[in-house]
This record gives sequence, structure tokens and C-alpha cells, in this order.
Amino acid sequence: MAASRRPPRNRSVATPPFRRAIQETGAPQREVRLADVDFQLASRAPRAFTRSGWWFELKYDGYRILAERRGKQVRLRYRGGSDPSEQFPEVVAALRALPSDDFILDGEVVVEDSEGRPSFSLLQQRAQRSRPLPGAPPATYWTFDLLAAEGHDLRGLSLARRRELLRLLTAEGGRVRYVEPVETEGEAFYEAVKQMGLEGVVAKRSDAAHHAGRGTDWQKVVIHQVGDFAVVGHTRELTSLAIATWDGDGFAYAGRVGSGLGPREASRVEKELAAHRRTTPPCRDCPRDRDLIWVDPTLVAEVRYKEWERGGSPRAPVFCRFRDDRRPEQCLPPWRAEERTVNYVNLEKVWFPEDKFSKGDLIRYYQAIAPWMLPYLRDRPLMLTRFPDGIHGESFFQKQAGGPYVPSWARTVEMEGDEGPIRQFVCEDVETLSFLVNLGTIPFHLWSARIADLEHPDWCILDLDPKSAPFEHVITLAIAARALCEELELPHFIKTSGSSGLHVLVPLERQLDHEAAVSFGQVLAEALVQQHPDIATTERAVRARRSKVYVDYLQNGRGKLLVAPFSARPLPGVPVSMPLRWDEVKPGLSPRQFTALDAPARMERLGSDPFLGVLGEAPNLVSVLSRLQSYLERRGNLRAPVGGPTKTGRWGGPRKSSSTGARPVSPPHQGDARGSAQGRRASGLSSSGARSASPGGAARRPGSPGRRRRPPR
Repeated sequence: MAASRRPPRNRSVATPPFRRAIQETGAPQREVRLADVDFQLASRAPRAFTRSGWWFELKYDGYRILAERRGKQVRLRYRGGSDPSEQFPEVVAALRALPSDDFILDGEVVVEDSEGRPSFSLLQQRAQRSRPLPGAPPATYWTFDLLAAEGHDLRGLSLARRRELLRLLTAEGGRVRYVEPVETEGEAFYEAVKQMGLEGVVAKRSDAAHHAGRGTDWQKVVIHQVGDFAVVGHTRELTSLAIATWDGDGFAYAGRVGSGLGPREASRVEKELAAHRRTTPPCRDCPRDRDLIWVDPTLVAEVRYKEWERGGSPRAPVFCRFRDDRRPEQCLPPWRAEERTVNYVNLEKVWFPEDKFSKGDLIRYYQAIAPWMLPYLRDRPLMLTRFPDGIHGESFFQKQAGGPYVPSWARTVEMEGDEGPIRQFVCEDVETLSFLVNLGTIPFHLWSARIADLEHPDWCILDLDPKSAPFEHVITLAIAARALCEELELPHFIKTSGSSGLHVLVPLERQLDHEAAVSFGQVLAEALVQQHPDIATTERAVRARRSKVYVDYLQNGRGKLLVAPFSARPLPGVPVSMPLRWDEVKPGLSPRQFTALDAPARMERLGSDPFLGVLGEAPNLVSVLSRLQSYLERRGNLRAPVGGPTKTGRWGGPRKSSSTGARPVSPPHQGDARGSAQGRRASGLSSSGARSASPGGAARRPGSPGRRRRPPR
């Protein structure tokens, strides 16, 4: 009788023991992708400790990596976001050999020297090449967490339970190995690690669930104080580096480091430093040192030091190495990095009952989408709409940011309100984003202008609001807006509102004030209405629209708010405001088509944000206005003012008189839309300054003093 053959290790389905163990946990059955998760980070403990219920592990001198397998496809991800799969093919092959084709692991990739000790220099040599050289020392992926497997989200389980499953998954060994923890005896373990000359230990609460970001459930005890610093300059001979850290408002100078920087390390980065030279410092608090050559912060250096007090520089700094897996914006001073802890509460509370979508699910969504969303939130005041009991409970707006519950690291800005100064939140990072959602925030609404220049917006918006009109009419008008912008050679971008309409945005790059932006938007809106009078209107009163799409240009006023790209909406289905490619704007599109369940995966597939240009592109508005004038005059019954943006961001130049008897474009509406039109100003783009308004929007509409207003579209 022929001997039975063992089944191959690389099978397309999980072996029964592992799958059965996953099912027995009772973890929620939910698809989790690599884009949906983020790293759990350790805070710094002042000293080693011995404590029941805590596990202690070696702090590996390697690269922290998340690993995902879906079928035969394997992906790796650094903390900085890049994928090093090609640099470590042996790790990818070992992950494919594990007895499951659906999992997400957390761990560190390490290259060991001839004595079996982690060697960062050998690891870095591997990482600097697109593919390893023949005979290069192999890498090992030491794993310490299992976040998802077999269609189940395991992040809510205790660390001890997750590690049991991880041990079962990685039992075969090979290049994917399981980190064995030491229970309770942290001080003895620390002393052993110290005698071996290794980096330190990490302590973890064995009964804690997984929480992305930095917290106290994981704590690290390092042998030496070590920090990451952005390289912002160097001496002419490249014998020392000028270093800085990121504090949320920019880079702050932190001193110089020369000890430990040898010719070999200096020569490796010499070309990159030369390519990014600049004449002015890229950071604050810099000394007047003629020996320093300033550079853009593109490199990250790891530096060891004895101590570092606020307001000073690291004492006795020693250069350790350059870090290819870090970004300069991740280089935080220790007092800022260690304080960023969010005390999450009620994570299992269901906020979207129809979808069984909890508060914890929404926090995880915002953490996953943060790399795409944060560019729009940074440096802008936010309006929070809080839903502490979910979308069907009571909600309220919060303009005033303050109180003992606000952590010191959460940025706020003071602004002038109707009744004096108010303080509003500004979201600069994923920790602040998580903190605000933990307060009960579901949607985020933001200003069109930045804190540094609140009077000049970054964009002009046409809000296509259907109310009772068919959404096919919204699509028709969006396509018409695209054609208009292309004829004017005006950059243009589009996103869903996440509720009922579409938002078409034109970048202004702060060339206009708010009143001029309203007038500019009005001309564009009236041009669309002229093309499609049967389906479009600029009538503000709902009854007067007669089931037409409202082309709202008044959202360009000072203090008017826009729902942020990628913001969730408090509606069943968990829809989000999603940036679109223009080829997606066609029949069949739905404003609630994209949800928090699929948005991160969509952006991973796209690879780039099709909406991001609204923050950076700078149209030549003088040329645009000339083309706009010609465009409107060809149609005979509309006109636009002549002139262009001045240095103050307003429109100037003489106005042409109308020889055709054409009616002027109606001016921006002030106050109640039902007021007399006779009191409105002459048409055209404003040459006056921005009108005053409270940060939350325009003046209160007529009605009872206690009447609550709906959030902006």
C-alpha cells in the first residue's frame, strides 16, 4: 500500500485546528484589511517593574512591520506606510507557508549577526537595496500580535487570547517566529537584557484589547534614552548634523550631533543632503551659525542621549544610524510622544444600529483613513457634531474647545466669536482625531481657510444639493461644471457629500477673500443655471426651487463650513464624503455609495487621492477671469467684471458697461433669501474686504432664539 503523502504547507484554506480555534473565540465576523489597522505603540516607563498580569518581551533592534495575507497575496507595511516586501522575500515566502490564507500579523523584522544577536546595520544594508544580494544574511519576522484571521476581527480579544492563536499559527517556525514572553518578572528580565547589551524590554498587559496609537497598555523600558530626529542641516565638512523634532506646528531645532557620525554614514547621505539644500532654516529657534548648511527635512537620524529637558537640547547626544522606516513628521520630542494617550470609553456602544457599527468601529475607521484625511484637517478650525448615543440619539454642536477633559497635546486655536473669543479644535494627527471621535464626534466640518490666514480661502465650492430633485440631475450638472472649468482652464475637483449631493471645488490658493470667493462662485453657478434652467437653480428658498437642483455658492462665505473629505455622516449605512475621479461621475453613481466599511480599501486601491490638488494647485485667476468674461459675453445675457486678484486678494480693475442691455449677475444674498432684491449690491466680484461673521457661520436666521440649526452641508 502506498504511503500517504502529507498535504502541502501552502494551502489555500486554513487547517481545521486554526480555523476552529478562531471560530471558538466568538470574535466578530468582519473583514479587516491592512488599511483598516494601525500600530499599537508603547509609552515610556521610567523603570522596570514586576507585576502580575503583565508580560515582558525583548525590545528588538529591527523594523516594525504589519503583515497581511489574502489568498496568495502578501503585503508588508512599515510605520511610515511603505511596503518593503521586495527587500524581504524570504519573509514573504514564509508568510505564504503559514497554515492560513487570511490574517494580519504585527511584529519586527530582524537580521541577526553571527552570534545570533539582532544587528541593525545588517538589517539596514538589506533595506537599502531593492532586492537582497546573493549570500546576504536572512531576515526573520518575530511576531507578537495577531489582529485578524479567517474573516474575524480579533482586536477586541485580550492579548493573551490573541497570542494563543498566534502561537498556533506560527508553530512551524521558519522565518516567521513567535516571541515568547516572560510573565510577571519584569525587573529580572530587564537586568538580563541589560547584561547582554541589548536595547531594552517592552511590557504588555496580557488582558488588554488592541488599541491603535500610543497608550499605557504597552510600556517600554530602554537601556539608553533614544529618539528619532529630523535632519535639518549639517556642517560644511559633514562632521555633524543639525537635528529637529516635529511638535504639530512645524519643526523645532533640537541641537547638533557629531559623535558617532563616521565617514561611511556621512558619504551614504551626502548626495541626498546636497539635493535638498536651502538658504533658510526649515525649523524654529535656530542659531545663527555660519558653519551650518540648511536642508529640507527628508532624513531621519536615531540619536542616543543621557537626558533631555524641555526648552533645551539632548545632553551628550550620539548618532546611532539613519532610519529608513521613519518619516520626519514622526520625530516627536519625548514629552509630546509619551503624553499622546487616549482613554477610550464605551467602544462597544453601537452608534449605527442598522449596520451594527460601534463607536470602536468608527474610531478604527478614522485611524485607518487618517493618512488620507489629515491633510484636509491640518491648520483649520473644526466644528464638531457630537452624537454620544449614536445617530438616533441626541446630538449637539461644539464650537468651544476647553475643559479638563482636553489633553495638553490636543491643539486648539482662539478665534473671535459673536460673544467674544472662542477656542476651537484643530486636528493635526491621528491621536487628536481618535480623541475627538472618542468624545462622540461623527462628522467633521472645516473652514475653507487656514488659521494662518483666515480671510483667504483655499477653494471655491459649488454645492450641488438636490433635495427632492433626481440625483441624475446632480450628475448632469457636475459634468457641466467640469466642462465649464475645462473651458476656463480652471482646476476642478469633486467629491460626494456622503449625504445627498456632490461638491465641486475649485482651488484658489488664497488669492481671494471670502466675499470675492462668493461672487466668483456665483458667476460659475449662474452660468450652470443658464445652461440647464430646467434642472438647476440658485434660489435659496426651498419652495422656490420647484424640484430643481440648488447650486449653492453661498457656502463660500466667511465661516461657512464644508464636510471634510472622508468624514463619516450620521446616517444608516455609515456613508462617507468620498473624493472621486471624474470618470466615476456618471449615471449609476450614488452620493452614499462609499462607506466607512470600504473607504480605506478603496484608497489603497487608488494609490493616490484624486481630490488632493484642491489644497495645492494655484490657478492664474487673472487669465481665468478674462476667459470667463469672454465665455459669458458669448451667451449674451450674463456679464462678469473685468479685473483680477490684487495683492490683497480682492478683485480690481474697471468694469465694462453692458452694451447689450444684459442683466447683471445677481449679487451674493445677505440674510434671509426672502428679502427684497432691490437692496442687493451690483453684480460682479467684490472689490471690498471680507464681511464680518462668526466662526461658526453667518448671522442667525429669523426665528426663536433657541432654535437649533442643522449642520452645514
